[in-house]
Amino acid sequence: MPPLDPYQLLEVSRQATAAMVQAAYRRKAKTLHPDAGGDPDAFRLLKLAHDVLTDPVRRHLYDTTGEIAEDDSAARRELAQMYTALGDLLVKVIDGVRAPLHQDVLAILRRTVSDHIKGTADGIVANEQLVAKISVAANRIQAKEGDNVLRSLLLGREEELNKHIAQLRNDLDLYKKMEVFLAGYEYYLPIETVFISTDI
Repeated sequence: MPPLDPYQLLEVSRQATAAMVQAAYRRKAKTLHPDAGGDPDAFRLLKLAHDVLTDPVRRHLYDTTGEIAEDDSAARRELAQMYTALGDLLVKVIDGVRAPLHQDVLAILRRTVSDHIKGTADGIVANEQLVAKISVAANRIQAKEGDNVLRSLLLGREEELNKHIAQLRNDLDLYKKMEVFLAGYEYYLPIETVFISTDI
């Protein structure tokens, strides 16, 4: 069986609004619903297509991967996390803009995301270098007698840094997803009226 294409099943375009999807669903449900003599399996697929295209997170996931996520899937949670972080960042960018009518908010957001990618990648490298140095130093430090407290302290810090590096890697992945997502958007600025003087 070929993979489900919700757009094809509902006979709507990829640009269809949620209202257009709802209207298409209602139109088709009249004949496909089991109470109207329709096939239960066909109706179940129609309902799934409707649910995917009316849920912004599941729809975006389908549009970008071709996969249909279950409501509680890991992919859905990751995408929801990305939306939340991106929304927070967008509001912060807009708050810092003086005139959103005349400034490209998306260009500023893209630069901000790009700066976060670079800063996070640099942070990973710096922390990895520090972990390597700590590891060397921890193996060289010896207590003259008793417990090697300094070595234990360094190993504890090394563990904390490795956890921080793992978080930075997750952040980097999140920012890279934001960068890809933002490629699908444009910001429209008003065309300024240009007055040309004929009094030369």
